[in-house]
Amino acid sequence: MSGYPTGPQSRAKVDANVPGSETQLLAAIRDALLATGRCLIFRNNTGKLQDARGRWVTFGLGVGSPDLIGILRACRGKCTTPVMDLAVGGSCDHAGRFLAVEVKLPGKHLEVAQACWHKAARESGALVIVAHSVAEALAGLEGA
Repeated sequence: MSGYPTGPQSRAKVDANVPGSETQLLAAIRDALLATGRCLIFRNNTGKLQDARGRWVTFGLGVGSPDLIGILRACRGKCTTPVMDLAVGGSCDHAGRFLAVEVKLPGKHLEVAQACWHKAARESGALVIVAHSVAEALAGLEGA
């Protein structure tokens, strides 16, 4: 027995009530990133479930993908895009950039599949943040 209730109550709902859980940290990081106004951010649940016909359905971005995914918005104020580009109708260099945030409890490290996914995303231009705290997530976003 896993210690989690069966039925409609999900594991995430149970974990969210455990002080210091990854689910609590993830929610705090998501809320803090949204509060900056610099990005849109969404939970990326991944896994497999059997449908009503007994067929397995996979969901999420796949093995190794991050806990949170999003899109960076145009910078307001602290942007390295040349002012001339912005003045002629251009947009910030950061606008539309893919954002990936992997949430880990302090002392925890990336799995091999996660490191591979992050490497591929970075090589494609994504901002990838591994955050063990809200402060670490915000610092990663500030460095964009």
